[in-house]
Amino acid sequence: MNGSISNNSRSELYFLFILGFTLNFALWFADDNLAESVRICSRFIQSCDDFSFFVGYPKSWDTSIFYQSLFLSLVLSVYFYLNGKQKIALSILIYPLAVEALLGFVLYENSGIPCLYYHFFPCLILIFSRDFKNDLKWLVPLFYLLASWVKLDSGWFLGEAILMPRGLPLIPNILMLPALWILFFMELTGFALLSKSKKIHKFYLYFFYFLHLYSFIVTGYHFQMMALPLVYFAFRDGNKVHRPTPLFIACAVYLITVNLLPHITDSNYKITGQGDSLSFDMVDADRKVVSMITIYGKDGSSKTELKKFRGFLKQNPYKYWMKQKKNMHK
Repeated sequence: MNGSISNNSRSELYFLFILGFTLNFALWFADDNLAESVRICSRFIQSCDDFSFFVGYPKSWDTSIFYQSLFLSLVLSVYFYLNGKQKIALSILIYPLAVEALLGFVLYENSGIPCLYYHFFPCLILIFSRDFKNDLKWLVPLFYLLASWVKLDSGWFLGEAILMPRGLPLIPNILMLPALWILFFMELTGFALLSKSKKIHKFYLYFFYFLHLYSFIVTGYHFQMMALPLVYFAFRDGNKVHRPTPLFIACAVYLITVNLLPHITDSNYKITGQGDSLSFDMVDADRKVVSMITIYGKDGSSKTELKKFRGFLKQNPYKYWMKQKKNMHK
């Protein structure tokens, strides 16, 4: 953990991540503080409901107490940070960061993985990296590269990724296909943000500024709240980089692995959802998926139900199956 943190860049990022924690925990608390949680256990731990601190009111106060501890940790961290004890403040954030990993990546099936990645990994680097500014400059273009991998299919190259019958907002129909190609190319070559050419760096930087401002219309508030400031703060003092730290290398290996996994395990993963629980997702091709589940009763009866999925984000028949299983055990 870096002890020299009396600079504006770290302070701005620190308070951005505090805001991210607050938003994530507020949304999760709304889902968890119920007699029957609306969230679905992950594919890794399908018995997450057995954890007592996820039993909400009126059955128990455990959930409220658990989230109160998270809120108090954030308040305590801010108190120490404002009083010049940044080492202690950052150390306290290890607790909410560990909880974010547990709830976001392990226990629950989460459809907002990019939002979590844009918060969790930069925050991890801020707390533990010996060279957080340099690591963040490497992390941002890596995120764009991984986002381009989601578009490696005919849905993007042929323009089928346009979901809405009226097309993309504010973009004429005749320009939609070129716009998709440009987006894919810019994300695939996002490491040009680190170019020694100032003109190339500025061109890519302003393109991604525009992309995030425009994407607000489609993706909403949560993701852009983390992504746009992160890009700004990462490159505000230029784009000079040197070799990243081992911490960044470890993060990169994880991110590359989980985003390659769907392509390796199933060529039709965008329909089946196989292997994509921890990979990037985004607005995608207009696929229609029908999931069928047959429920067998103890009396020998059976019932078949169909569920249709839109192709807006991840296809997730798993969530539907687990909801049905959960309802059967009530």
